[in-house]
Amino acid sequence: MRVFLFVFSFFSWIVSAQAHQFLPTVAELRLVSEGEYVLRINLDIIEMMQNELELETQEEALIAQVRQLPMETLETALTRLRSKFSQGITLQFDDQTVPIQNFMLPPASYVKQVLRGNPIITEYRVLGMSRGPIPGAIQTVAVKFPEVLGNVRLTIVSPKTAIVPPGLSSPLYRFGETASQTSLYEIATYLYQGFLHIIPKGWDHILFVLALFLLSNNLRILLWQVTLFTVAHSITLILAAYEWVNVPAEIVEPLIALSIVFVAAENLFHQQLKPWRLALIFGFGLLHGLGFASVFLELGLPQNQTLLSLLAFNVGIEIGQVAVVLMALVLVARFKDQTWYRHRVIFPTSLVIAGVGVFWAVERIV
Repeated sequence: MRVFLFVFSFFSWIVSAQAHQFLPTVAELRLVSEGEYVLRINLDIIEMMQNELELETQEEALIAQVRQLPMETLETALTRLRSKFSQGITLQFDDQTVPIQNFMLPPASYVKQVLRGNPIITEYRVLGMSRGPIPGAIQTVAVKFPEVLGNVRLTIVSPKTAIVPPGLSSPLYRFGETASQTSLYEIATYLYQGFLHIIPKGWDHILFVLALFLLSNNLRILLWQVTLFTVAHSITLILAAYEWVNVPAEIVEPLIALSIVFVAAENLFHQQLKPWRLALIFGFGLLHGLGFASVFLELGLPQNQTLLSLLAFNVGIEIGQVAVVLMALVLVARFKDQTWYRHRVIFPTSLVIAGVGVFWAVERIV
């Protein structure tokens, strides 16, 4: 009973902890011929206000709070943000690091007007901008953003594009460099983003893998299942990334939740791995791949390294899934062979996973 209560409390926390989801910040650095740079950043108002004013994390409550902010509070927060971004964003020209100093944001009255827009949408964005001189003849440039902006999809002198993780500098942009040159930084970034989409962000995929784990905790069998799942979602991820397949998220996301319900419910009625399980894993993997594709596309497609980035993203996902399996094995290693293991661990955990899946399915449909 205590095991069941612990599992139920843990997954209840997962359900209640679903925070407002932010897309990567989009930025463009353009070096103009007159020896001047222009940096534009498309900022999410909701995210900015949440971080600056320490507001609620629940999506509906958060958006409502930001919309209801008094004009004076909004103006004070924007003033602090202008100062924070001016000091926190730096440009590295060769070996010289330069703070931008003069970051501009729209006035509070304009931001308030944007927030009064369509009440159905959950993203409200404004444009921040800075411009300044380029110090002399330079060979390279890099940008560092403050952690508060999260992942930044940065374009430098289009079409050079990169994903900049929170608090880190972008890769050096070398003038005269061709877009076809392989970027280890870019590959490493997509590898990291794939892992990050499993741990800690991919709770629906984590629950699916845990549901697979519960029916068979044999490591070799588990790794075969996880690898089959990866192969399947790699297929649809590649198809969606190249726009050969396009299924709306309104259809994909509820079906992913229902796949969790199905696999977890199957654990309640079967004690051994059945042949059809592998076919189901492959089919559900195709479905989950469409979900992964939405994340990959949000990060942005590199101009000439799409396939390498896709492979790196998939490897990151696989590493994350294997890590989930290994952590689960460590947790149950001492008692997985006990006679009570199925009744006290597998049954209640599968029941709670199925319940969370049902909740997510209903939530995503409604």
